[in-house]
Amino acid sequence: MNGNSRDILGAVLAGGRSSRMGRDKAGLLMGQDTFLARALRAVRSVCPEAVISLRPDAPCRAAAEKAGKTVWDDGLHGPMGGLAACLEEAGKSGFTAVLACACDMPLLSADVLEIVCRARGNRPSGTLVTAPLLLGRKKPEPLCAVWETAALPDLRAALAEGRLSLFRALPLRAWHIFPCPVSLAAELSNVNTPDELTALETSGNEAGPAPSRQGKNTLS
Repeated sequence: MNGNSRDILGAVLAGGRSSRMGRDKAGLLMGQDTFLARALRAVRSVCPEAVISLRPDAPCRAAAEKAGKTVWDDGLHGPMGGLAACLEEAGKSGFTAVLACACDMPLLSADVLEIVCRARGNRPSGTLVTAPLLLGRKKPEPLCAVWETAALPDLRAALAEGRLSLFRALPLRAWHIFPCPVSLAAELSNVNTPDELTALETSGNEAGPAPSRQGKNTLS
């Protein structure tokens, strides 16, 4: 943890139904670790505390509860539902923001998360989310981003109205979007389908080390 993330609660979003994958993505293996374990380890390396957002019937529930504190998402509102639950938990726990990390980015490292937290330190007044934008992409990555707890009322309103796109939940002026080098494209890539999982497994990354920093608390 560094000074950029002292007031940030880490959050791994694992409440999705993995409909395109056909099985729970949080429990998929990369080397010796599950996707969930890798994401939690990376977030814990950066933030003072971390939670896991998941739905009560999630296949990974037992492993998640053993690994750390959980907050509940009904699984009906996409990532926004889990993010809102984490922002609520952050506010109750005295944090001012949430570093949201999707569990289906198995190559994501603590170094990238620290880049996001540092960028948040340069946010303009009125910013509610700090998110990286890879060169060549049209939209920033909202699930490797820092969300301020002040964004919660907007997310609640969007949920109530059935507006489940994170990009449409907040006005553009509330986004602090910073450029991210294309060399980090792999780390910011989601694994959503069997074909994408096969590509990961054949890329030589399946036996890679979990993305932790030495001396930090990690998930065994």
